[in-house]
Formats: sequence, structure tokens, C-alpha cells
Amino acid sequence: MLLGICVSLLLPAAPAPAATARPAPATIRPELLGDAEQVVVVSTSRWGTTSGSVSMYQKVGSTWKRVAGPYGARTGRNGLSPAHVEGDGTTPAGSYPILSGFGWYASARTKLPYTRVAPGACWISDPTRPDYNTRVVEPSCASPNENLYRIARSGPYRRAIVTGYNIEPTVAGVGSAIFLHVHAYSRGKSRATSGCVSLTASHLYSLWRRLDPAKRPRVIIGPASWLRGT
Repeated sequence: MLLGICVSLLLPAAPAPAATARPAPATIRPELLGDAEQVVVVSTSRWGTTSGSVSMYQKVGSTWKRVAGPYGARTGRNGLSPAHVEGDGTTPAGSYPILSGFGWYASARTKLPYTRVAPGACWISDPTRPDYNTRVVEPSCASPNENLYRIARSGPYRRAIVTGYNIEPTVAGVGSAIFLHVHAYSRGKSRATSGCVSLTASHLYSLWRRLDPAKRPRVIIGPASWLRGT
């Protein structure tokens, strides 16, 4: 028995199952790609994980070319979900347009529509409000709404990319403020998010400077096997 255990420890590790390999556009379900010519693919090994991989692809003619990544990323503290709702701690799986960016800096350095946050900048996450899941400016930004200025000043929203999750139409309670942003850290380690996707500052900037609204960019999020439809 002991010999068997020792031999098994000496054997080379089995290759990762195909389902965990990072999916590229050629292997992703076509309905998730739509008419995009740029896609940011956020893939994980399973629904419940809080870590994943991010790669960016751009269409050149009829061929997809990887232009950034793969980068490590953090996802929701409760993993991913195809049925995300407000406050459940998951990152919504699916395919969403990339709409705009906001941040702390005066210079955008991106082709995306950009807003520099200022005191009073607030993203509404209260599903009882008529302006749910929009950015507003108001004197006080109380929980459960997100104080964009405070979070930008502390680091995670120094740069943030706005996805079109639950926008046009917006359904109360289905979720709000789903961004790609910079990691939040605790004791030097990146933390899982409340539903967004986070990366290091340099990796986020790599996406930020390449995104082009003319290419109809989308972010596609899900476990690798789900993205492939297998």
C-alpha cells in the first residue's frame, strides 16, 4: 500500500481537464459573441470559484487574435451565477456590452466615454429607487449605494470599466454596478469582489487602453465549460 502511494506521488500530474482550459472566441458559443469585434473573456474553472482568468481578443478579418492576457482575476465572493440578484455576492455569468469608463484621473487615456469622478458621484444600488443602476451626483451617497468618489480615492475605482449588465432595460433587484476594476487588497492579498471582476492596476490598464467602442466590445463571463456550451 505504501509503495503504491509513493509511486503515485512520483507520477507526473495529470493534464487539466479540457473544461478548465481558457476558452477562446473560436470555442465560445456564437450567441455570446454577437457582433463584437473585441471581447474580454472572463473564465473560471467552476461556478463557485472566486478566481479566474481574463484575456482580451480582437477580430482581424475573420480571425480572432489575443491582444492581452491571460491575466489572473478575482470574481464574486460567492462565485458566478447565471441568475445574479442584488447583494448575492456573485458575478453574473453572461455576455454584456462594454459601455464606458470612469476613474480618478483627469486624463482618460482610453477611447471609451470617460467620466472623472468627483465628490457626490454615486452609483445607485437601491432597487426601490427609480434611478436604480445608474450613476448620479447627489450630496450624500448612503449604503447600499456605491460612493464612487470614496472608492476611487481608496484604490479599486481608480479606473473602472462599466458593463451593460442590467442596463437597457434595467430590472429592479436583478443587480447593479457590475464593473471591471482594480483589485481591493487585504494584508497584501487581492480580495474577492461583491460581484465585479477585478484585476491588478497594470492589467486593467492593458484592457483600458485597447478598448474601442467602434469595435462593439463585450465582456463574456462564465465557467469555461458553460462558455463553450459543453
